Amino acid sequence: MDLIIGEYGVKTGTPTGRVRYFERKADGTLKQSVVLECAGKEITNRYTSPHMVDWNNDGTLDLVLGSNHKAAQLFINKGTRQTYRFDSVTELTTVSGQKIGMKYGRQQIRVLDLDHDGKKDLITCGWNHDKDGELFFFFKNVGTDDEPRFEKPTTLKYEDGTDVTTRAKACNARFVIYDYNSDGIEDLVFVDFRDGYHNPVKICLGTKG
Repeated sequence: MDLIIGEYGVKTGTPTGRVRYFERKADGTLKQSVVLECAGKEITNRYTSPHMVDWNNDGTLDLVLGSNHKAAQLFINKGTRQTYRFDSVTELTTVSGQKIGMKYGRQQIRVLDLDHDGKKDLITCGWNHDKDGELFFFFKNVGTDDEPRFEKPTTLKYEDGTDVTTRAKACNARFVIYDYNSDGIEDLVFVDFRDGYHNPVKICLGTKG
C-alpha cells in the first residue's frame, strides 16, 4: 500500500501543512514524496488530516481533508489511481447546509459504511467546544453511495448511552475505525493529546445494534 500523510503546519501566519503522497515500489520501499496540489497550487492548511476514498465510485481515489479549515474539504480526482489530479475543492455540508467542521478546527475525518446500509458515512472528531472531552460525530449518508448526502450528526456512544469522548479539549485526536478483534463489527481506536496531555491508545469495541 502507498502512504499519504498530512503535515502539522505552523501555528501562525500562512498555513503550511501540506499533504504528501508516497508511492510504494515493488521492493516495498517508498519513493520520494509528492506534494498534492489542486489547480496548480499546493493543498495546505493547519493540522491537515487526509483520507483517501473512492468518493464517487469511479474507480479512482479522491481526497477528503480534515484540518483547521471551517469545513471538511473534498477533492475529486480527475486523474488516475497512479497519477492524482485535483482541479477543484468542495466544502462538505449536511442536507440542511450545515458545514461539516469543528468550531476551532483540528478536524480528523474518516469515511466508511458504519451502519452497513451499503452507503459511505462520515465520522469526525476535533476541537469543537471549551470543555474537556471532545466528541466523535457520525454523519449518516441519506443519499447514495456514489453521491453521498449527510443528515445532521449524532454522537458515538457507549452501550450505557454516554458519549465516547477524548480526555482533553483542544485535542489533536487521531482515530481509526476497523474490526480490531475480528468479530465482524467495527471498533474505534483513538489517542488524543495536547500540551501537558500524553495519553495511551484507547480501544472501544463495537457491538451490534
